[in-house]
Amino acid sequence: MRGVLVRLVILFSVPVFAMTQDASNAYLLEWTSSASSTPEITRLELLTGFNSRGYNNQPYYDGRELYLSSSWKSRRNSQTNIIALDLNEHRLRQITDTKDSEYSPTVMQSQLYFVRQNPENNFQELWAMTGQTLQKILPETNVAYFCPISPERLAVVLIDNNQLNLYDINLITNEKKKITENVGRTLAYGQNGVLYFVHKYNEETWYIKSYDILTEQIRIVCKTLPVTEDFVLDRDRYLWMAKDNRIYQSTIENGLASPWKNIFHLENYPLNNIGRMCVIGDNQLVFINH
Repeated sequence: MRGVLVRLVILFSVPVFAMTQDASNAYLLEWTSSASSTPEITRLELLTGFNSRGYNNQPYYDGRELYLSSSWKSRRNSQTNIIALDLNEHRLRQITDTKDSEYSPTVMQSQLYFVRQNPENNFQELWAMTGQTLQKILPETNVAYFCPISPERLAVVLIDNNQLNLYDINLITNEKKKITENVGRTLAYGQNGVLYFVHKYNEETWYIKSYDILTEQIRIVCKTLPVTEDFVLDRDRYLWMAKDNRIYQSTIENGLASPWKNIFHLENYPLNNIGRMCVIGDNQLVFINH
């Protein structure tokens, strides 16, 4: 990264609302690389300058827009809603605007899935939006995190007696099959039919594991970075994780991942608590800094 001067650019400027969570912001990082050189950062942009003191988290890119869970600071008692950013046109679109809290936007086949908190029982329910039509996907279950496998099937982390357990749920038959217990908050499904998740073996030893949807076989892929549970799967070949102000990558081959390699270090920027990420194309990623 030597010899490259990167400007921290603020994108999007719109009126703001309010927030209830700690401040967090989304950044876009772009790099250039070749087979014989280390990737070099060429752009680092603050995407949520319109809400820089607010909560912006859980990024998801559907190929056109970047979805975020966001709440704002300037209006009291605001809840978290889903927004979408057009990164090319620099436009913001408000998806939900309710008194409930909505999180974890994920798009599959033009359907937007998200978690909505029910104020009556404080359960977190899984909903889907098609156009302007809203539908609750699961019956009375307390959903922490989820990952669509197909329109008829979901991987869901449920809150069971204060424990996070991973399930494979058939939406047609409502059959619920437990995969494993004590999991983290990140799920990723590859085109190879493999679901990736974090298994917290104990307080200090955490693994990224794979679950084969067809064979139901669970395998260890690699250890996570120390006490870190946010990862992203990139083109079924790479895993990305971040720790403090550094971003790491690992390569998957034959179901196993190589040792973590530090790709970007951001000590020269006011960024020191990088969490969730999503990858855009071959040379961009969005990350959240808390």
